[in-house]
This record gives sequence, structure tokens and C-alpha cells, in this order.
Amino acid sequence: MLKQLLLLGLVAIAELPNPVWSQQTTAIPAPSATEKTRKFTFDNQAALAGWSITGAVAIDLTKGREDTGGSLRIGPSSKALLKLRDRNESGKVEFWVYDDGDRPEDAKALRAGPRWGLLQNDGRLLTTGILYASYVGGSEGYTATATACDCEKWFEQVFWLGVKRAPAGWHKWTFDFEAEAVRLTNEREKYSVELERLEKKLSNEGFLAKAAPEIVEKDRARATELSDAIVLLGSQLAELA
Repeated sequence: MLKQLLLLGLVAIAELPNPVWSQQTTAIPAPSATEKTRKFTFDNQAALAGWSITGAVAIDLTKGREDTGGSLRIGPSSKALLKLRDRNESGKVEFWVYDDGDRPEDAKALRAGPRWGLLQNDGRLLTTGILYASYVGGSEGYTATATACDCEKWFEQVFWLGVKRAPAGWHKWTFDFEAEAVRLTNEREKYSVELERLEKKLSNEGFLAKAAPEIVEKDRARATELSDAIVLLGSQLAELA
């Protein structure tokens, strides 16, 4: 699921008990002759223009990274969404999120903390953030979640990132789908080389005559598996193009 999520909008969500602060968001929008990147800062109240907000969302001029500028403060049970493009495309987004290190008394009780990430136009999200559960160490580190945008299924697909929350302070986050395109291309090439080798092997009459039937069937099954994987990777690359 993570492989297919594309860049459409930037979203940040906070639920009880923690607010979330974000500063200096950089995003690559639709290509243009005059502009390839955009940078968003939160130095005045006009910075909220273009954002869709729900709940207590405001510019906080008292909390800036390295004591400069301000930040976007998203209160409990609130969210902020910035539309980056009209359609899904690949790109790169970087931003800073402030983690004050706060945690609930019972860190093993099921609870969703602050989250931030990307939204695609079919309503699905890819977020990182803080989730609490008996099987997730939300008091120590961050998780990634792929889910429908209904704010109810945060624990449907959870991935432990192994990134520690400590020390408290500003943490930089990068979502890079250009790198994902390179990874998918390399994976497709690797599968193509293996499939070519198997097809030559399976077209060799001498091998078919001498090899045990179970070996031949195993190779044929693997060739089918590789062929299907190559088609899937091709469709994912097409979506990222």
C-alpha cells in the first residue's frame, strides 16, 4: 500500500492530548517553467491563506525553530490541509515538526496522537506520527500509517519506523517519492533479469527432459510470479510519472 501513495496534499492532524507544531514546509508542486519548488513559512497570520483547517489551528509566533519566525499550531482534535496539486504526481516534501515529548499516563492504551503526512485524491493517507497501543511504543518512537481518510482506521496498517522521539524538540521529516520511483525501477530491472534467465532455462529442451517435474513446475511458478510483479511495478511507476 505504501508504494502506491502519491503526492497530492499535505495534512497534519492532532488528537487528544497533544497539539502539533510545524514549521518551514517545502514542497515540489506541478512542474512549471518559472517555479519548481515552493516554501511555506508561518511568520504571520496571512500564512494560513490556502489552508483548509478544522478546529483550533493558528499561527504561533512564540514558537519558532532556532528561535526564529513562527509555526503552525494544530490543537487537539484539529487538522490542517494544504492542497499541493490538482492530481496525483510524484515529488518531495520536507518539514519540521515539534515534539515536546509529552505522553499519556497509560502509553499502552489504544490512542492516536499527532500525525502528519500526505493525502492523495482517492482519500487515502500516508502519515507519520505518534500512536499508542499495547504493541506500539508510542512513548518512545514514531510510526507510519496507510489508511483511508476517515480518521477512524489509524491502526489498520501500522509500520514501526524505529525513529526515536527523544530528545524533545524540532524533528525534520522528508517524504520523497522521487526516490520511490528509483527504487521501483531498480526492483523491476532485477525481476526482469531473473525472469529472462528462467525463460531461457524453461525453453531449453535438454533441461525439460532431464529435470525433475517438481523442479520444472517450481521454475514455471516463479516465472509467473515474476511476470505479475513486473506488471504491477510498471503500473506503479506509471502512477508516479
